[in-house]
Amino acid sequence: MNESNASTTENPENDSFHTANDGRHRSISPMTMVSDGKPTIRLDGIYKLIEPVVATLRENFAKVILGLCREMLEHDREIRRRFDTLKKFDTQYRDADDLDESNQPKSKPFIPIFLRNKLSLQCSQLVQKDSRCAAELAEIQTIQDAARSLHETYQKQMAEQMKKIAEIEYKARIIIFANSYSDAIVSIAEGIVVIAKNQPGRKPIETSVSEIAKVTSVYVIKAIATANPTTWNECRFHHSGVDKHLETFLKHHYTKHSITETMINQYNNKPNDYQLIVYAIKKLKEWWPTLTHLLWQTDVKRDTDKKVDAELSDLFECKATVTANTSLADAMETGAELTIVPLIQKEVERAMAKKATASKQASRKKSSGNSKSQESTPARSGRSNHAKSNDESKKNQSRSSQPSKTRSSQSSKKKSKDNQADDDDTSAASNESRKRGRSKSQPVGILKKPKVTFQRGRSSSKRKRKSSKSRSNANRDESNSGESTNESRKK
Repeated sequence: MNESNASTTENPENDSFHTANDGRHRSISPMTMVSDGKPTIRLDGIYKLIEPVVATLRENFAKVILGLCREMLEHDREIRRRFDTLKKFDTQYRDADDLDESNQPKSKPFIPIFLRNKLSLQCSQLVQKDSRCAAELAEIQTIQDAARSLHETYQKQMAEQMKKIAEIEYKARIIIFANSYSDAIVSIAEGIVVIAKNQPGRKPIETSVSEIAKVTSVYVIKAIATANPTTWNECRFHHSGVDKHLETFLKHHYTKHSITETMINQYNNKPNDYQLIVYAIKKLKEWWPTLTHLLWQTDVKRDTDKKVDAELSDLFECKATVTANTSLADAMETGAELTIVPLIQKEVERAMAKKATASKQASRKKSSGNSKSQESTPARSGRSNHAKSNDESKKNQSRSSQPSKTRSSQSSKKKSKDNQADDDDTSAASNESRKRGRSKSQPVGILKKPKVTFQRGRSSSKRKRKSSKSRSNANRDESNSGESTNESRKK
């Protein structure tokens, strides 16, 4: 099967993967699923790269493709992380707890961070400072050195074991990625075959959809690897030590999906199936690089750009800090008055302005002047206190009823003398009516007891004391009167 056969057997009129537009109306083919000019699934972030492929597909098929692309991309990212971790075991780190003769950290083979714990074998300060314990201190130091040596040996051995585990994990991720790649290309090929065989005018096929998809995947893999051998060999689902990546992957692909050469060659005698395979190969060759290799390269480039931007920002921020510190030191040495004093003056003026503003606002709040120098206070919501309102009204009435100063003192005194009696009568009556709660003209009830009023200013204790005194005086009068009667009778 070659490209010449594909070009002769392909029928462009039956291509239903795209939309037709006559300038007025838009006829949507069975493969297209677009609502109001927008794709049926949401693509954000790096997955916008595959939008040209999935934007015009059916919704369920587009979701399947997006899920397969996300799965393969996650495997690619995980292999990259595992590879970076594996490379760290070939590097060295500086141990801050172990210093050399020049008081600098020693360089040691890489050890994971969680294994870099400091050995805690301490000796008491009393033994270290007391000269009488010199022999015991030397013995303790010997034991500490031996323990540190054992601890370092343990760390190195554990790091070696962890490196072996990391290598096995890396190989396992490669195998998982290769299986995912193989399953994804067959699954997408099956979707293309299902939609293509239901096109109008397409003749029925003689073999199953699964077999046609498997054969299509084999031809697409060979075409992609031949067209871009460098890109194909750099795929992370290959083992780094294998030279012939294509043969190795095809062998794995054949074994996984039970593909044989007989299955591939039988379609030369089946023209209907052969045309469908050619059509599926064409579409899958257009889509597959965008869904896989270009997507992975874009993700790697994005991570690289982030790393470069972070390093550049750190570099130039450090340089800017060093330059500013150097300039400040030079200015302090040469002309401190020309550089530092203006800054100090600005800060002082700013602080004084803030303080003046605060004091002005405080004075406005406390001021009792006109409305221009006093902020408006909102009225208190809710029902007002009746007692307070009556007191305020009485005060206002008393203020308003005060006589003016222009009147003569003689006329005021005369009028006050003339009206004093009337005022006393009216005030007494008003007070009595206010106490009893009714007017003066109303008669007092016969059956009702009159209210007992007490003089103001006397407490209850004084009233009790007075009543007790009156009772004692009455008893004394009665006893005196009884004695006088008895004396008269005797006489």
